[in-house]
Amino acid sequence: MTHDGEQHDQLIHFVYRLLFSRDAEPEALTHWRPYLAQGLPPLSFFEALWNSQEFNEKSQQNHYVKPPRSETISAAAESTIITDEYLNQILPLLSQNRGLLLEIKSIRALVAQWRYRDLMQTRGIKTVESEEAYPDTVAYSEFTLRSHVHIDRSNDMIRPLPSIGRVARNLDKLKVLAIGPRTEMELFALMAAGFRLENISMLDLISYSPYIQVGDMHHMEFDNDKFDVVVFGETLAYSQQPEVAVQEILRVAKDRAIVSIVHAASKGHVPLFGGDALPVEKREGLFIGTTEDMLRYFRPHVGHVYLRCEPEADGLDRIVTTFEVSKDSLE
Repeated sequence: MTHDGEQHDQLIHFVYRLLFSRDAEPEALTHWRPYLAQGLPPLSFFEALWNSQEFNEKSQQNHYVKPPRSETISAAAESTIITDEYLNQILPLLSQNRGLLLEIKSIRALVAQWRYRDLMQTRGIKTVESEEAYPDTVAYSEFTLRSHVHIDRSNDMIRPLPSIGRVARNLDKLKVLAIGPRTEMELFALMAAGFRLENISMLDLISYSPYIQVGDMHHMEFDNDKFDVVVFGETLAYSQQPEVAVQEILRVAKDRAIVSIVHAASKGHVPLFGGDALPVEKREGLFIGTTEDMLRYFRPHVGHVYLRCEPEADGLDRIVTTFEVSKDSLE
């Protein structure tokens, strides 16, 4: 075999390995050698195999490898990110793993609204009172429930969690507690982050959902050292004794558990229904203006602090903080 013949065989084997994950059969070598000897450009040889029936059948097994599309579709893709063709391919994939839909904020909101409507017809609302909560907490939560079904603000405390290495490596195993979710939006955000539904517990004074357990964060019916992750948002301000709630959180959290919080800055309790607002100097309850004000409730059981997001000067008065529980009281 001539030197050119050896190079042609090497090229044929290379392209077959690239496209079909195997060497070319003797019949293929016999077929392509004359074309290459007559000057068929290597690119034309590659395109011929790329457009072959064999590669088309192989590529159907991989949704990310497809034969070239028409010029019209390719041109449309330059200006339309999601073409009709893309959408038609995406929908069957999503139907196979519908949980992926919850990664889209607008879909989370829509699913939450539909489920709220249906569940309210069949289950209604279950409630429990708490001696440690402010007297109008349950009534206020019921009153605002419908308008809060689609609100996704708790996602601010959930999105940072998968960026923590040991959380990301064990997402499908970690036990999660969500306190005061009010709606299923918090559940959907946790699932979108990768936590498994069967590992998520949710607790609130009110519930319309089979996934939200009715209970009091000051007296939780969970075992000691049960949860790897605890999330709660806009919750402690409803408590007359936030220190008691924090001690319960620390009790049910494992050592080195991750606690993630989102909360509005608070200057004491203002009646949730009616009444003139008290002057700040006469208020009682939660006073937090920084992440440190919130972390102080958990000290000396604060380990590594992964995230501090302070209120912004432009009026966004919310804090977000994510930290590690240290049950041996070391900071």
